[in-house]
Amino acid sequence: SRMQEWAARQAKKWADAGVTGAVLKSGSSSCGVTGVPIQSGTLRLSGRGLFAEALSAVMPGLPMVEEEDLRDVVAREAFLAAARAFHG
Repeated sequence: SRMQEWAARQAKKWADAGVTGAVLKSGSSSCGVTGVPIQSGTLRLSGRGLFAEALSAVMPGLPMVEEEDLRDVVAREAFLAAARAFHG
């Protein structure tokens, strides 16, 4: 789809820019890291948003967190440490 192609191009730009971590919008169909409702016909699943999936495909292991998770000090510090250590 056009959206998948766009997401793949943007993810490649992020990789080329040397991004080492991503803060994404929670619950977003494009950016959600986990728990995003996905429907395929009558089957309902849960997974990653389209852009989060593209980032993961282009930069395996890229630290990703949803903005709401940054409220938790431990989660925030863990994300920051992972982003500092990431070498995609």
